[in-house]
Parts: sequence; structure tokens; C-alpha cells
Amino acid sequence: MHFNVCVALVALLCVPLTGCAKNGRGDELAQGGSSREEIAGVLSTLAVVYDTALIFESLKAEHGALPRVATPAELSRVRFGSDALTDELKDGWSTPLHVESDPSGGYVVAAAGADRRFDRRSWSTPGATRSAADDIVLRDGKLVRSPADWAVAAAEELAGGTLRDHMQAMRTVSPQQKTISDLRSIASAALTYEVTKGSLPAVKSMSDLAQLLEPDLIASVPRTDGWGRRYNVEIEPSSRLNRIVSPGPDGVLDPPSWSDPSKASDDIVMQDFDITRNSEVPASPKDALSEAYVDYIAARGRLEQR
Repeated sequence: MHFNVCVALVALLCVPLTGCAKNGRGDELAQGGSSREEIAGVLSTLAVVYDTALIFESLKAEHGALPRVATPAELSRVRFGSDALTDELKDGWSTPLHVESDPSGGYVVAAAGADRRFDRRSWSTPGATRSAADDIVLRDGKLVRSPADWAVAAAEELAGGTLRDHMQAMRTVSPQQKTISDLRSIASAALTYEVTKGSLPAVKSMSDLAQLLEPDLIASVPRTDGWGRRYNVEIEPSSRLNRIVSPGPDGVLDPPSWSDPSKASDDIVMQDFDITRNSEVPASPKDALSEAYVDYIAARGRLEQR
């Protein structure tokens, strides 16, 4: 797994569960009265469990064997060299995950669930459970005990058309979204280059950057933004300049705005591998249950396709 996949995990925070809207009877299921918050908690927890397993799979692929790990902090230090990821390795109820691995064996990722208590006696009994309080257990890339099927069915029943509409919206990518996604992919690949090979040399175009990053660090460096226009690229180590800019919807670069947040502009700016100006109109309020469902589907796919 390349660094950009791990970076994705850092952005993959558990969906906040306390802000879900209340919708009367639609908020609860006949199945034990489980709420939207509980179902969203299960799905967001599954997403974190899958992506944590992906870290183990990456370590195994890169080093030929697993490290000895017993806590989320140890896993973060082994993979990223710091405790930076520790706070992300928690379930939907903010309980730290149980993680363990052994060079001579496999690995386990487990979550305590809504009751915030681990029931290790249950881990030896594989099966599909039916409660948000049940532990979720994944061993060596396979989910062996969880309420995943129950939670997915409950989410689809609760969200109904809302979930279907949300999934359809997720498939529709705006030019702004494509541009920002492309820039973040470039940032991940460029950061990996710096970590493994040293600082980037002077670069004046995406084609120049592609010669450095393709195909080992990124399959293909985008040459144009979401509107089909060329990026303005300025990477110059001697002057500590590192900037890539899309002219945005109007197609006109506005350099004075790049360092002045108070100046109105539709340019999209990535400075030092961070998006510092984004012309995208803020999205409408999101439904936490739908967001958690999407996170779960995406994380499961990442692990299955490793």
C-alpha cells in the first residue's frame, strides 16, 4: 500500500454521532429500538476496523512479516513513526480499538461497540450478531464476528430514499471536487517522494512532476484541473516555494489572492501540500447515517482490493 492510502485513513474520521437529526418513528427500528446514532456508530466503527486492518496488511506486504504490536499507539509508531494516528484508532463511541499482531502469527483488530466493553470470551465464536453493543472482531483481513449485516439492513431501512439519494450524489463529482481530489493525490505522492528520496527538485509543470512521481508513487499525475485547464506549478526548493494552483471556474489566475485569504477569488491553491484556498461552495448539512454507510462501503472495498 502506498502512503496515499494511509493518508486517506487520517482523513477518515469517525462520523460525529451526536448531531444526527431526529425524525420521530424513523429514528428507531423495531429491532430492539436501535437508533440512527447506534447504526451509524456500527458502520463508522466497521470503516475504522477495516482501515486499521489495511495498515497491518501494508506492513506485512512491505516487510514480509508483521511487527509485534499490542496497542493503537504502538501501531501508529510502527507505521508512521509517531503517535499521530492513535486518536483515529477508536470506534464510533470513542473507545480505543484493540489491536495485536505477532511476527510468527497474524493480527487482530477488535472494537468494543456501544456498551464500551470488550467481551473477549465471545471472540472465539464467529458469527453475525444483531446489536450495536456486540464486539466487532477482524482477524487476518477477514471479519469474523460483527453486526455488519444487521447494521447495513437497518441503515437501508432507516434511511430509505435518503440513503439512495446520498449514494447517487457521491457518484457525482463536481469540477471542484475532482480538482481538490487530484491535488491531494499529488500531495500524497510528492510527500512520499520527499520521505524516500529527498526534497523535490525545481518543477515548472505537471509534466515535469509526472517524470518524478509516475508510475511508482502515483499511476498518473493529472495534467489539468476539473475544468480541463492547466495548473500553475511552482516548486523551487532554493526559494522554499511549493505551490500548485487551479484557476478555478473562471479560468483566470489571480496571484494576489493566493496569500491573502480576505481577497475574493475562485482559484484553488495547494501550498506546501495543503489546500489553502478552495472555491467550492460549502456542502449542505450531511446525514450522519448516510455518511457512515458510505465510509463503511469505501473502507471494505479498500481492504478487499488490497
